[in-house]
Amino acid sequence: MTSFILGEKEAQDQIDMFCDWYGIDLDEIEEVAESDALAMVRRALIKAFRKGWLEVRLVEDKHGGDSIEVLQRLHRPIRGRDGVEISEILYPEITGATKANVRIPKNASETAAMFHHLALISKEPVELFNKLRGSDIRTANLFGFLFLQV
Repeated sequence: MTSFILGEKEAQDQIDMFCDWYGIDLDEIEEVAESDALAMVRRALIKAFRKGWLEVRLVEDKHGGDSIEVLQRLHRPIRGRDGVEISEILYPEITGATKANVRIPKNASETAAMFHHLALISKEPVELFNKLRGSDIRTANLFGFLFLQV
């Protein structure tokens, strides 16, 4: 049995908050894609938010203004380089500098490229993402899909 901590509307509100912040129109992307892939991603994102695996938060930045961050709660915590258990990954607001600094190794697989993006946003080593398992990989990839739309 699946247990949810958010209703479907609250989960959709979380996605909308992220998309509104960055000016992403998922319906526009859907029209261009002309496939069921985006609908599947949207359903999976709603499920991840409902389960509490992802949370979008508006926070105050260091200058006293608004900022946004995404928290990924790991279903299966992992060990970091220092041996400390990691149960959450924080993705602060994506900036122009974040996007400009993405460096993907040549011949990287799609997943490796996504992990490099997520490592840059989270300021975590890419090796951390290589340790993700099961639903945590899927959740990271779903958020990565949204990142690529920014």
